[in-house]
Amino acid sequence: MPSDTLELRDAPIGDALTLHGARIALAETGSGEPVVALHCSASAGGQWRGLGGVLAGLGYRLVTPDLHGCGGSAPWPGKKPLQLGEEAGIVAEIARRLGRPVHVVGHSYGGAVALRAAIDHPGAVASIAVYEPSLFHLLRQGNDADRRLFTEVAGLSAAAVRAATSGDWYGGMAAFIDYWNAPGTFKTMPEDRRAAFAAQLPRVSMDFWALFSEQTPLVDYTCMLSMPVLIVEGDQSPAPSRRICRLLGAALPCMMLHTVPRAGHMGPVTHAETVNAVIASFLEDVSRGSRRQYATSA
Repeated sequence: MPSDTLELRDAPIGDALTLHGARIALAETGSGEPVVALHCSASAGGQWRGLGGVLAGLGYRLVTPDLHGCGGSAPWPGKKPLQLGEEAGIVAEIARRLGRPVHVVGHSYGGAVALRAAIDHPGAVASIAVYEPSLFHLLRQGNDADRRLFTEVAGLSAAAVRAATSGDWYGGMAAFIDYWNAPGTFKTMPEDRRAAFAAQLPRVSMDFWALFSEQTPLVDYTCMLSMPVLIVEGDQSPAPSRRICRLLGAALPCMMLHTVPRAGHMGPVTHAETVNAVIASFLEDVSRGSRRQYATSA
């Protein structure tokens, strides 16, 4: 989507849009340069409410869609398999409605969607800030150690799919939540939260499908992502997530890497104040035209 085809619009874009025949719910906060924030699996756009407060004070307009089947959005219509490209179309449609490129923020699954949006719709994306994007296919394409990490995540995915198809939604979501947080996390939650998470297991299984179906080679990210990119990781996160950050960090031409101390994969939730401040600082640098690069090794 070339940026010169976008017609600038400052009016609100409403509380929903329709894509692939499905209603996609969204919320807006603030005014100014637009930022689209994409949530992780088993979550919704409200995950980024705190970021909206920070950015509103800096002159940004935050748009937080609920991805297909999450929050207030309708389920994926099911006429074909869900792919990251279909989710990335949400970003492109928001940019089209706003009439300008948008900064894109994403966490985990949402981070993978953000990067796919930049590949598919580079004219719609001004910059990218992602916390541990779940581009698991990069591990599959990597060296022997990378492929062992891929096997670890593939086992988690297989367990989720088995649980979703057998009806053991609580068991499947317990394994999922505990892996990305800490052992026993799911069991300590109140029953209403466990029930709400368990109901998301079929959608989580679709997320894994979309992530594992991705084929984009690492070199394409190098060649095609010329916009500024921030990658954030937690130093307590699972090894697969940290390795993906390092692979991307070594490959991207205009990249900043930030490690949050004592944070895990759910850092945007557990360490929201720190993560939001890092994202806000990056956006301010981009808006001022800064192009800092932090070197990292793969």
